Amino acid sequence: MKSWGMDGQDPTLEYVHHHRPAGLPGLELLTAHYHGFEFSPHLHEGYCIALIEDGAEQFRCRGSEHVAPKGVLAIVNPDEVHTGRRAVESGWSYRVFYPSPARIQKLAESMEAWGGGTPFFSEAILRDEALIGPLRNLHRALMEPVSPLEQESRWLETMGSLLKRHARGLVFRPSGRAGRDAAARARELLNDRLEGPVSLAQLAAETGISAWHLNRLFRQRYGLPPHAYQLQMRLAQAKRWLRTTMPIAEIAARLGFADQAHLTRLFKRSFGTTPSAYRRMV
Repeated sequence: MKSWGMDGQDPTLEYVHHHRPAGLPGLELLTAHYHGFEFSPHLHEGYCIALIEDGAEQFRCRGSEHVAPKGVLAIVNPDEVHTGRRAVESGWSYRVFYPSPARIQKLAESMEAWGGGTPFFSEAILRDEALIGPLRNLHRALMEPVSPLEQESRWLETMGSLLKRHARGLVFRPSGRAGRDAAARARELLNDRLEGPVSLAQLAAETGISAWHLNRLFRQRYGLPPHAYQLQMRLAQAKRWLRTTMPIAEIAARLGFADQAHLTRLFKRSFGTTPSAYRRMV
């Protein structure tokens, strides 16, 4: 008799979806469920950082067998040969980040923690509940058409936390830069450029502080990371334009939303009503 998953889906139905975020070169994402498939011994040029969402995976790496159940991270360093197969009857589902060594090095440099070598993870299985939710949210966000600022901000904050908590080969140095002034200047720039694309790299270059430090210090000072602050300012501008006759689709395009539906979804999430309903009320 066939065993069905807790969500009512047939666990034997496998799916695989790859995605490359346009704003983060050197990064590939995978969302997949495997049941009967088995990976033969293979390696990756970059890192494999897998968040197990359901079931359990068994894999051989570094001369040992490992079992990764739901809610843990399975991490393979560049050029490490490993396998992969189900550890339970239902198989396993996971979200995977495949960052290149260059992308991780760039992150470490932004954190002012690069020691000249390749950062590595000494544990193949990581149990860190504080990182599971943020990593899941990061993966989901990078699969969507979000702004470059949001991609960079989420990437630096979440992957920076992973590196700082668990990576080896890093040397952290305190930043002596004027971070408080840099955060204030970044806020001014975001307010001045509501209608155009802004990247975290641009903000960092114009404020004289690394992107990772700017992202962290901005949140500390204003309670939101730069991309979330930008979204709130754009929604506030949308409200002002909704009091005019400007078409909603034009408002969405000018403020950098993917389309009118994208604006509507985020507007309702913040204000409890749709742009069209708000326009009728005011």
